[in-house]
Amino acid sequence: LVALSLMLFSACGKKHQGVQSSALNAVDNSLEPATEVPDETVKPANVEESLETKINNTTYDTYVNDRFGFSCTYPSFMKKVQESDNGDGCEFTYQKISFKVWGAYNALNYGVRQALSAYAANASYKLVKPGYFIASGLEDNGNIYYEKYYLKGDVWYSAYLSYPPSVEKVVTPLLTNLFPSFPKIVKTDEN
Repeated sequence: LVALSLMLFSACGKKHQGVQSSALNAVDNSLEPATEVPDETVKPANVEESLETKINNTTYDTYVNDRFGFSCTYPSFMKKVQESDNGDGCEFTYQKISFKVWGAYNALNYGVRQALSAYAANASYKLVKPGYFIASGLEDNGNIYYEKYYLKGDVWYSAYLSYPPSVEKVVTPLLTNLFPSFPKIVKTDEN
């Protein structure tokens, strides 16, 4: 029935623009090459599905911070943004997702609970463990954030993941892959 309809349209001399069917071109080779015509009813590819595929199939690369002597893994699909000028950390991005890691001297001599109060006062979720805290909440722009501050000696090692609420379920595997092992302390010339 479809082939018959195509032959009828072809036989009637109708010009078919925007049709990308090899079957139609096979019926009448005199047709102009198919051109793509935007269809307003077609929605863009599902960003969440694409992100889910990337996360489920990702490998992890390693970032090493020489200044503070730590390393961490980050998803290979994320773009590594240039390390900060002072060498304290780096940011990795993909679409509206951001993963930041950095080190900082504990100049204010905060303990874990003091740092939690100072750095994550408005967090909706807080967890304190020996030597570190984890906090989560909403940023001013509505994105969800998840952060970990780890204190070793006189240095805070910090990781911060930010993402839109629309991809929360999809991003969960990143939390379980990035945060439990953060940071990995490595020996460098500077520490």
